[in-house]
Amino acid sequence: MTLLTMKGLGRAGYHIARWSARLLSFNYELEYKPGNQNVVADRLSPLPLPSPDGPPEDEDVVVALITSTLTAVTREQFQAACSACPIQQKLQEFLTKRWLSHPKNLDPVLLPYFRVRDELSLFDGCVLRGTHRLLVPEELQSKLIHLAHDTHQGIVRTKQRLQDLYWWPGMDSQTEAFIKSCVTCQMHDKTAVTCTPPLQPVPLPESAWEKVAIDTIGPP
Repeated sequence: MTLLTMKGLGRAGYHIARWSARLLSFNYELEYKPGNQNVVADRLSPLPLPSPDGPPEDEDVVVALITSTLTAVTREQFQAACSACPIQQKLQEFLTKRWLSHPKNLDPVLLPYFRVRDELSLFDGCVLRGTHRLLVPEELQSKLIHLAHDTHQGIVRTKQRLQDLYWWPGMDSQTEAFIKSCVTCQMHDKTAVTCTPPLQPVPLPESAWEKVAIDTIGPP
């Protein structure tokens, strides 16, 4: 099927139909030109030059708009949150002095930290696990998850971004729960299983045309 043929009329694509409609307003003659003389123009040549007297150009089409009100956590904010966190203060006391010999005498909240006590250290008013992973106070945990998931990547990449720099007990489970509740991620999740809604039965009319009469005429 070509542009000027009538064969397959009504089955052509919309773009072909538009091109055919534009040609209807012209009187033209077709002239054959050998392929060796038909030099293909570059992509910039067909573009018209802007005219100051011409109509204004079309506005740009917005494909995607990404906005975020989240801001990065500064060093001062992080240190202030550590100073205000009671768990951090207790850990700093243990790291400065000495851990208890047995966890049975320890506050249950501190048990996850007791298991990794040999990996914890104190640096510049903050608690580190290992060489560089900062222990995040509870006040900033939710905000850091938001920042790590700001571009709506998956669970694995979000957790990886957090694990490279931070740590706190239950960080992975909190991250998974947050992403599973993210509306944007759920809308674009190709693995999500859709469920067919249950049928809503309509009561049968008592006589012929009863429903049509009620809908169009209304009650007496």
